Amino acid sequence: MTAIIDTNVFLDVFLERKPFLAASEKILAHVESGTLDGFCCSATITDIYYIVRRGAGEKVAMNSVRAVTKTFRYAPVDHTIIVDALDSDLPDFEDAIVASSGLRCGVSAIITRNLGDFAGAPTPSYTPEEFLKLLTTE
Repeated sequence: MTAIIDTNVFLDVFLERKPFLAASEKILAHVESGTLDGFCCSATITDIYYIVRRGAGEKVAMNSVRAVTKTFRYAPVDHTIIVDALDSDLPDFEDAIVASSGLRCGVSAIITRNLGDFAGAPTPSYTPEEFLKLLTTE
């Protein structure tokens, strides 16, 4: 199974945000172990760096970016993705970019804590907890 991981799931792990940390850690662990083919939207990586640096400092931010780079494949953001996002029915432009770049890579799911942000996306979205249940039923 393939999935694109939304920014908030990464931030839950890198900033140790409870009560979301445990499920988000398990999602990233599945990607690391190879039981889940995980994508990170290339636009997400700068958000991770910026937000983690503000919350935990430069060193943690750089280590977070390195961890993503070692484990995840990047979903591209190019002219076509941006145009698709602009034409999307999703209300949030950044989420539309994540959904469009994931669609381009052929992912089967979007993993996010903000399901409402992806309502109407062409790819089904799941919370980390919901997706973990799907993985155990396969």
